[in-house]
Amino acid sequence: MDEVFLRTLHNNDLENTHLWHSGQEIYRSLVGSFRYVSQDAEKGLLEKKAEYSKDEINLVVCLVSNDQAIGLIPVCEIDWIPRQGHLTGFLIDDPEHQGKGHGAKSLNLMLKHCIKDLGLNRIWSHILIENEISLKVFKKCGFHVEGHLKQQAFKDGYFRDVILVGLCAEDYFSLKEAK
Repeated sequence: MDEVFLRTLHNNDLENTHLWHSGQEIYRSLVGSFRYVSQDAEKGLLEKKAEYSKDEINLVVCLVSNDQAIGLIPVCEIDWIPRQGHLTGFLIDDPEHQGKGHGAKSLNLMLKHCIKDLGLNRIWSHILIENEISLKVFKKCGFHVEGHLKQQAFKDGYFRDVILVGLCAEDYFSLKEAK
């Protein structure tokens, strides 16, 4: 299995990010709604996301073997008073790279950065109720189901329920000590 690493988002990631954000199929499993995005709009968004921010972290998931960018993992809405952040989901781009543990590995790398490097106390995320694969990955990485949000997302013409998951630093460290 290829190992993965995380790196910062760069302006030269435009081709990949535009492809990922333009893929309607990818959005079927994400809470957010699909929107058509022009390459010019994507360029502006990418430039903003690639800048330093104390409120969010936008990292690219890459294969160690060839540095190929295969996805994104962002933590947004970082609130430094309660020291928490919203992991808005992780994205592994292509079925060729899915189901190989890259999601769990990239999630663990992001958790390590957020909790050990930045000192965040809690990371939380929303998952579509039918996205059992993502829920399994989050649970594997130590997240707990904290709530059920009825009709929180609008997908394919219907309102969908969303599961709220979270992980606190003490649970993260307990899990790491147990291994």
